Amino acid sequence: MNQAKAKLEWIECLRYPLIVGVVLIHAYDPVKGYDGTLVSLQGRDPAADVVMFFVSQIFARLSVPAFFVFAGFFFFRSTFASGLNRWVTEVAKRIRTLLIPFLIWSLLVLLVYYAAQRIGVVPVGEDSRVGNIAQLSLVEIIDLLLGVTRYPVAYQFWFLRDLIVCVAISLPVIFASRGAFITVTAVLGLCWFSGYGVTLIPSSTALFFFLLGGLSSVVRCNLELPVPAPFLIVGLVILAICDFLAKDSEAGEYIHRAFLLCGVASLSLVGKLISRNETIAGSIKALGATAFFLYAAHEPGLMALKKFLVNLYPWEGTIQVLFAFFLPALLVIVLCGAAYKFLASVVPKFLSVSTGGRN
Repeated sequence: MNQAKAKLEWIECLRYPLIVGVVLIHAYDPVKGYDGTLVSLQGRDPAADVVMFFVSQIFARLSVPAFFVFAGFFFFRSTFASGLNRWVTEVAKRIRTLLIPFLIWSLLVLLVYYAAQRIGVVPVGEDSRVGNIAQLSLVEIIDLLLGVTRYPVAYQFWFLRDLIVCVAISLPVIFASRGAFITVTAVLGLCWFSGYGVTLIPSSTALFFFLLGGLSSVVRCNLELPVPAPFLIVGLVILAICDFLAKDSEAGEYIHRAFLLCGVASLSLVGKLISRNETIAGSIKALGATAFFLYAAHEPGLMALKKFLVNLYPWEGTIQVLFAFFLPALLVIVLCGAAYKFLASVVPKFLSVSTGGRN
């Protein structure tokens, strides 16, 4: 193994845990009760509220910016100052790893929604997030698939949509000087931190962290800051606590963004800590092949399980509420892992295409 690859081995130890973080983010969302009203686990127990918020709304929120950073790092490491031909080659690779899976999964989810609406399982009126699919025009269906003026039909795929756009508009950046790259990233970072949206698609978060990852490759710091580990860890913990305490204040959003920056800067420490244990690192890397499938397939099942569980019993007390919070996420993770193995043995080629060759 060459030295450069060895230095980045820690990233492979984070891919699956970060996808689990995405699942936990969505596990926090309220669901509709059988009477049509929103039902949430929040507000039932103070201690459980604290745990759920720290897990889902603070630490798990590092997942999305981290993936944009990783994507930008590897993309610009191959394209920056390398010429047009190299950029075209790398974009062509992303057609296979990003665009094709995005289209396949969006179409599959659209068909599932359509079938569910036809048999009356999913609403078609004002309560429907996707509208009445049978009555949509071709333009509206394309919009629903791609998420041009709205979230894609596969909600979580807004991330892939934004990443695809980041890659597509990156051409001018590869010809920029290092100083210009730093300046543009800094300006976008200030806009993102202040809450000023420069673009709608991709979002400011997507564009800034994608370029931040690219900047890390350009300045050759390999996603690591020359800051002593204790300072980063202490800063991260302090910001996490402040993030929780200020969640309902005007300053809460700024503290949360500061936490995200510090958290992304600390990821190499976590990844390297995991990679030191060969047994744990090996197990997590083995699960890494299923990460994209879990990301793509988890959301509908998670919401269905959570809706069933939340409406099944009036969960009260710390243990009960946390059980109802974590169980749907755990079940979806296990079921998606089992589904992945089944598909790998039955339709390996389709699985490979639908996951961008990540199996």
